[in-house]
Amino acid sequence: MNTLIEKVYLELRDRIIKSDLRAGLKLKIEPLRDEMSVSSSTLREALYRLINDNLVVAKQQRGFYVTELSLRDFDDLISCLRGCLPALVARNAERTDEESELRVIAAHHRLNRRLQDFKDSGSLLPLEVVVDMASYADELLIAILSSPDMSRDSLVCQRWLLEWRRYRYLMHDTPSLLQFLLGVSALQEMANALIAGDGAAAQHFTNDLIEIYQNEQLRSRIANF
Repeated sequence: MNTLIEKVYLELRDRIIKSDLRAGLKLKIEPLRDEMSVSSSTLREALYRLINDNLVVAKQQRGFYVTELSLRDFDDLISCLRGCLPALVARNAERTDEESELRVIAAHHRLNRRLQDFKDSGSLLPLEVVVDMASYADELLIAILSSPDMSRDSLVCQRWLLEWRRYRYLMHDTPSLLQFLLGVSALQEMANALIAGDGAAAQHFTNDLIEIYQNEQLRSRIANF
């Protein structure tokens, strides 16, 4: 794999997920190419990978655009995750190999340590801390989904989760912090069940996580985005 293309892809993906490159924005090749100090061909390869992730769309004769956010797409995405995520997590809990389990344990430990640092500080939860904590939560969820055989279901779920993270970033404000922290708690319980090899419990907490993030506050934000 071309490491430069991978680097450009990951940087653009992160900027889209965090809405630094906002939904509907036209991604002009020349300015982006110059900003990132890469060739047009490298940039285009990275953009085509983002199309596969459904984070970018190519419009005929018009160029590349950041995929729009919409309530209908969000509801479709939640439905897809509801259909595949709990079963995949339960299956992984029952057949996790040692390497996969160690990845989950390490990611779980890092998230717990970050949460403990916050609790010890006794301060309010500023945006930068939420974003930082979210990155640890993402790392844990990816570790949970990384099945030993990297099955098609695992890869599809990870792609859908990239889209879901864009919507979740809309929750990083004070009115929605409760849902965010509840989601982190459900994720921790999911990891505990996975480590214990309890597929039924892992599936239960996965369903809880999906319910938490399909809340009316977030749907209202998306509708008015």
